[in-house]
Amino acid sequence: MAAAGRRWLRRGAALLVLVAAAAWGSLAPRDPAGFPAAGGPVAVRVLDHGWHAGLVMATADLRAAAVRLARARPDLADRLRRLAGAWPRAQALEIGWGDAAFYRATPALGDLQPGLALRAALWPTPSVLQAVPVRLPAEAAFPRTPGITLRLSEAGFARLAARLAETLATGPDGGLRPLGPSLYGQGAFLAAVPSYHGLRTCNHWVSGLLRAGGVPSSWAFSATSAGLMAELRWRL
Repeated sequence: MAAAGRRWLRRGAALLVLVAAAAWGSLAPRDPAGFPAAGGPVAVRVLDHGWHAGLVMATADLRAAAVRLARARPDLADRLRRLAGAWPRAQALEIGWGDAAFYRATPALGDLQPGLALRAALWPTPSVLQAVPVRLPAEAAFPRTPGITLRLSEAGFARLAARLAETLATGPDGGLRPLGPSLYGQGAFLAAVPSYHGLRTCNHWVSGLLRAGGVPSSWAFSATSAGLMAELRWRL
């Protein structure tokens, strides 16, 4: 092997080691108080839509989390109550987050527009949250969508729900800000925060909510929905 080839091989191996170390270093610990090994009373379904992940949560659980948060964070509790009550007949909501332009223009992976994807990856852009009312059980609501059901404690779910509420942008009256119909179902896109960029993707957002609830989900593996789901299956 030529000297140049050996140098490139060594550099590639060193880069691989660095990437592996960074991924390993980002692993989050499991919090037994929020995500007990024996399972908790609150079910959260993680869905893999092929290019982004979503979460299915019962509206009754969101309202219960609002009650737990009411004294310490009345602002977040109010957002959760408004979200859970936006579709009075809904048993659950399927929720995702992402770049405002890309998310709304990409119902499926086949609809991906490279220009929008590149813009979302390279520059901070406005974000949106999609909420779609569904019936329980979540497995029946999304029979063709791969998913994993996690069972959290009430306290763990309240922390997850608080992180969700922090994502919701509100108007001067504290109300949610609808931006148009959802990609499917009878839901809606809602204005959200913070901004979206390549280091804070839709799947990182899901991973962050799970970590808040005590689920071991790392930033590095969550760059894609496939990586997020693979880590959950591996570590759970």
